[in-house]
Amino acid sequence: MTFNQIATTLPTGNNSFYQYSCPQQEATAYYRLKLIDQKGQPGYSKVIKLVQQIQNFTLFPNPASDYIKINSAEVGQYYIYDATGKQVGSGRIIKGQNQIQIANLAAGMYYIRLNQQKANFIKK
Repeated sequence: MTFNQIATTLPTGNNSFYQYSCPQQEATAYYRLKLIDQKGQPGYSKVIKLVQQIQNFTLFPNPASDYIKINSAEVGQYYIYDATGKQVGSGRIIKGQNQIQIANLAAGMYYIRLNQQKANFIKK
């Protein structure tokens, strides 16, 4: 298994609390922490498996440039939000396959909410 570095957090002292948020781009992802002790020696945490469970719809391709496709198990209303939480799009979804144009969106991270469920996607 190969791991890619996604962030570095600098130490702030003993008994400090650290957090980092990173949108999960794949349905299943594996994470671990690399810890450097005071002598500069590396150590690693246990590997953690995270599985996104979106039960009523699937979204692809991800990342995308011109459009995203959504296969939905039900009819509903969707809303697209940018990384700041600002709504940048909305529309109706039918049961089955739908195509949503995203060419007008700036490159970046977005999430779509459909019938109280969410999924992240990246606009190239």
